Amino acid sequence: MRYDERAVAVARNIKELLGAGLTTEDVAQYLAAGCLDRPLADSPRCAAELRTAQRRLAGVDERIARLQEARGRLAAHHASVRSGVGPGGDEAPVG
Repeated sequence: MRYDERAVAVARNIKELLGAGLTTEDVAQYLAAGCLDRPLADSPRCAAELRTAQRRLAGVDERIARLQEARGRLAAHHASVRSGVGPGGDEAPVG
């Protein structure tokens, strides 16, 4: 089976956008708007793509911040537990 240039461009664009971290819902919106009919590098980008990428990037930044906070709490807990464990992994004597 032979695919026309448009179909090949659409498939490549979908692969690129999913690889960049966009969701299938995001890509479906671009597809419906006709934004994926030509190679992305050869055509102007859709305005919706910029807004979506900004929103997705902000979401990733928020998750990273929450993970960094959780890591800090876990590291502090680990240090606390570690200081209470004696040589060989036994608990340090209390009192």
